Amino acid sequence: MGLQLNEIDRFNLLKQLVKKPDVFQQYDPTVKVPREELEDLIDVAIQAPSSWEKQHWKFLIFEDPKVKEEQLYPIAGSQPYIRDASAVVAVLGDRQAYEHMKQVENSSNVYSLERIQGEQLSIPSVEQKDTKDLATPPLAAIQFMMGAAARGYDTYPTLHFDSTQLSETFNIPNQFVPVMLIAVGKRKESSGTTFSNGVINEWL
Repeated sequence: MGLQLNEIDRFNLLKQLVKKPDVFQQYDPTVKVPREELEDLIDVAIQAPSSWEKQHWKFLIFEDPKVKEEQLYPIAGSQPYIRDASAVVAVLGDRQAYEHMKQVENSSNVYSLERIQGEQLSIPSVEQKDTKDLATPPLAAIQFMMGAAARGYDTYPTLHFDSTQLSETFNIPNQFVPVMLIAVGKRKESSGTTFSNGVINEWL
């Protein structure tokens, strides 16, 4: 029998999963996240919504301690959690995600091009190369981090890395744009706490 939660319990669980990580996290290098669990987390990540189901993302998972320390660590500003975390996931945006529209066109999905055209909605051309769609990979990143939290792991995302050097070092094709790095593992200690500027809302 599956876990049964009411609406309040589910919302409280969600608040725990999305709680912001402490700043300047340090990770326990002795903790290893099994590859099967990383694969499960990627599977959760790719369920994220994306414009026209283009799936504008690709993931590179760094597990090898030597690669992380000797190559990725300096690229990411020598941040300790990059070196010490069990794995680091590079989230890439796909410049050519528009090619996936061909799969949608040939599928029986309810959001097929035929149905969209029948409803007289504007649709992107299969050949369209809209770089604004690169805003969607962070949605997959968020789901990855929430999945990791549900598994009992800590994550820490960073934009502090040299994207050009990352692409050159690991031969990332120009089709893909590095968006962020996510460290995943077990937190060892923290030298700072979370903070917030408060909630800013405007109701119209």
